[in-house]
Amino acid sequence: MVNPTGTANTNPKPGSTQDIKVERKNRIIVWGGAYSKSDINTFKATANNLQRMYKARDGNKYNIFIREIKIYQDLIDLINRQPENSIKSLDIFTHGGQNHLWMVSVRESDTDNDRIK
Repeated sequence: MVNPTGTANTNPKPGSTQDIKVERKNRIIVWGGAYSKSDINTFKATANNLQRMYKARDGNKYNIFIREIKIYQDLIDLINRQPENSIKSLDIFTHGGQNHLWMVSVRESDTDNDRIK
């Protein structure tokens, strides 16, 4: 324990406090947009792992939003709903490259009989 080096009077005047509005930044994690179920499951598992890592490291310092994106408009809508200057990070788990994302609108079926041929 550290010994005190002095004393301080805080808020000596009654009613002198003010509410300060603090808005936490948002971490946005999105996944999806793939054709195969194995890719979708891999993206989802990776997104969930990242969410756990952020919570372990940052605690409740930031809001964390994790969402599946099925089409590009899902991503655009999610970003546009955020207040100005509120995004701390945007993590996207889908197919793509340095300057683009690949997303499909057709998904692998639940059974082999329903598979598109």
